[in-house]
Amino acid sequence: MSTQPTKAAPLWRSVFVLSLLAAVFSAVFKSMDNITVHNIAIAQDGLTAAFAYLVVGGWTGFVSGLIFSLLVGKRLVDPDFNGLVFRNRVMHKQALIAGVISAGSTLFLLWGNQLGDPSVLIALGNGVIVYTALYDVFTKQASGRLLLVPIVMVIVGGALAAFSGSFYVTALGIVMVTLVSNLLAAFSEVVEQKGAKASDGVNLFVWRFFWLASTGTILAIVVSSIRGYPQPDSNRRSTR
Repeated sequence: MSTQPTKAAPLWRSVFVLSLLAAVFSAVFKSMDNITVHNIAIAQDGLTAAFAYLVVGGWTGFVSGLIFSLLVGKRLVDPDFNGLVFRNRVMHKQALIAGVISAGSTLFLLWGNQLGDPSVLIALGNGVIVYTALYDVFTKQASGRLLLVPIVMVIVGGALAAFSGSFYVTALGIVMVTLVSNLLAAFSEVVEQKGAKASDGVNLFVWRFFWLASTGTILAIVVSSIRGYPQPDSNRRSTR
């Protein structure tokens, strides 16, 4: 019998490391969302500002994802990626559903972010991991005990990274972020899992972003036309 020690699993496979990275990156992108909605994509009407960021951010994400997927998708992300797939009905269906749902989730997140202190809202925005984990536990795809530590790390890590010393948030902001946005995001995550099994993860990501951007653009045009926005004075910078 060999006495050589078994080779340890690669560091990136560690649940602890993945949880820590998830917490850091969640805090970073949610912090950037808050910076944008409070300082760049601003308008007297909060919904108009949210739509502006959704449209610009959606198409930027799609174009960036497309470029990076073609450059490093196979080498760094998914070795099964061999270029964009156009003839995969199952994957495209799931990407469409996930993209449409994600557009709604992102819209309510951006809108709700304007209704309270960024520190609180970033922490609340991490609640999507809780909903997703509960779904996995309820469908017996994972153990609640194994998911407890990653959930806590993502939520606490995101909150600590963004905390600025204030706990101000409106009830409407809590509803938009915690209930509406997080529930939609969790639903999208479940759909994405099914889509990823029908193709590689890179294609699902790219096509999901395409439908997110398309849905956001259509919603912005339709809703703004119905509401009569932007109005002549809606382009003035907010005085907040």
